[in-house]
Amino acid sequence: MAAYSQALAGLDARINYERNRARYEAGPGGYGTLRMARLLARLGNPHRAAPAIHVAGTKGKGSVTRLAARLLAARNLRVGEYMSPHVLTPRERIVVDGSIIGEGAFARQFGAADDAAHAEERATGDPATWFELFTAIAFLHFRESRVDAMAIETGLGGRLDATNLPDLPALAAGITPISLDHQDLLGDTLEAIAGEKAGILRPEAAAVFARQPPEAAKRLDAQAKRLSLAPAWVGTDYIARLESRPPPDCPESPQHIAVTTPAGKWPRPVRLAWPGSHQLGNAMLALGLVDAFWRRLGEPPVSPGEADAAWGEAPSLPGRLDVLGRQPWVIADGAHNPAAIMALVRTLEERFTAAGRMALVFASADDKDWRAMLRRLAPLAVRVIFTRIDSPRSWDPGEGAAWLSEEGLARERFPDIIPAAEEALAFARRATPPDGLMLATGSFVLAGAVRRMKPDFE
Repeated sequence: MAAYSQALAGLDARINYERNRARYEAGPGGYGTLRMARLLARLGNPHRAAPAIHVAGTKGKGSVTRLAARLLAARNLRVGEYMSPHVLTPRERIVVDGSIIGEGAFARQFGAADDAAHAEERATGDPATWFELFTAIAFLHFRESRVDAMAIETGLGGRLDATNLPDLPALAAGITPISLDHQDLLGDTLEAIAGEKAGILRPEAAAVFARQPPEAAKRLDAQAKRLSLAPAWVGTDYIARLESRPPPDCPESPQHIAVTTPAGKWPRPVRLAWPGSHQLGNAMLALGLVDAFWRRLGEPPVSPGEADAAWGEAPSLPGRLDVLGRQPWVIADGAHNPAAIMALVRTLEERFTAAGRMALVFASADDKDWRAMLRRLAPLAVRVIFTRIDSPRSWDPGEGAAWLSEEGLARERFPDIIPAAEEALAFARRATPPDGLMLATGSFVLAGAVRRMKPDFE
């Protein structure tokens, strides 16, 4: 425990763009891949340990990464998953065979990565960031665990992301749906953001794309053509149709989906444990990536039986429609941009009869488009509680309340402003009737606060 705590303290001493975007610097010496490549070279290039699937995009990256990893594991592969952000513990980001990295292993890999980072800093005067060191820890753990395959999610963007090493042995690269987010870093248009995400494409890796807005699709297609890639598209090459809608108020009931691939329609529907119509697209992107992975290795594509076994019991990701209580429903979701909020609201309306009796607890980072998120959420709520997240980037809930009033979205009894998240969540739970629904959303940090309070809601 002491060694693990020391490792976390060592990480937190480094520049962390997730918590403090103001310290961002673009290019070599700041946000980029050159320093990461030098760091991994000092560690013996652990990122080369196994073939990989690489995933970028705005929404659904974690879900696609987990669904692809499950498909790979269906053929008895030992699979490493690297995802972000985390909800309860940073160790959630590094997974092998469904288990997060242990504290002892984390501390050991941190020690090796930190020593290499200090040596590199002495040689170049260029310190590694929090995310770069964490990524090195993941690759070291995958190498030590002797994984057969890796499913890697980018942290931010793609072109300059620390995971986007030139010699990463990626056999397939996927782009999830693109929407406006991180405009200060990636560009103000969908086309510009798509260009950054497309930076993970490479000639040796098959390309698979989710459905995209026209501007993003055009940019992705152009980049694929420059690399002589013939991308597969969700909605054209990989199609899922909901075969039967699960009953309401049964979030544990799987969806049953009919699947069509380039090889034809599957003979029977398969189960998908996760709720939400958006998960059908995520599943098809994961399927296309794993089919491409196997094709690069000369193996047959995924079978319906493999998909059914992999997805029918897929463990959920923390902070994604977490159901933490019933009577009333207590739900936490880390949706933190307008597109993710739209998908969340659609899922709530599809699966919960209490969606129209919602108490909303909301917090956001100050650089997110919280106004667009609230335009969708506030009209559905009978009560709104604004709070803060434990981050230097937290929004000002007072500013949110003033804006809500200016927009004419405030009504009697809301918004309440309770800056301490735990107090806000406890207040919301007391204010929600047994036949209602309490939703905490806007940030993964807030979702983590709810999960830590789960015993209070059961």
